[in-house]
Amino acid sequence: MASWDDELRAWRMPFRSFEKLRRRWPNIEKAARHADPEERKRRREAARDTEAYKSSKMRNAERRRQTVLAIGEVLKRFCEESHDQLHARRATSPSLPLRPQEPHPQGFTDESGARRGHDNGKASNSP
Repeated sequence: MASWDDELRAWRMPFRSFEKLRRRWPNIEKAARHADPEERKRRREAARDTEAYKSSKMRNAERRRQTVLAIGEVLKRFCEESHDQLHARRATSPSLPLRPQEPHPQGFTDESGARRGHDNGKASNSP
C-alpha cells in the first residue's frame, strides 16, 4: 500500500503500473480520510455516546477501585506485620528503640543537641 516518506515529504506508491494505482486509488483515499485527525476525533466523540463505551468506562472504574483497595489491603497487612515484628523484637529485648535510629551523616546524636542547633548550654567562642 501507499506509505508516507518523511524525507521526501511525499507519498510512495509501490505500483508498477498506473492502471493498478488507479484501481486502488479509491481505497487509498478512503484510508486517508479514515486516518484524518479530525475524522478520528469525530468518531471518538461519537463512540462516547454508545452504551458499550459507558459500560467499558464503568468496568475500568471498578477495576481501578478494586486495585486501589487491594493495594490498601497489602499495605495494611505489611504495616500490621511490621508493627507486630517490632513489638515482638522489643518484647525480647526491651532496650531496643521502637523505631530504628539511623546515624546522622555528620555523626551527631540526638542527645548532643546538634541537630536542633543547640550547644547544650555551653558557650562557644569559636569563630
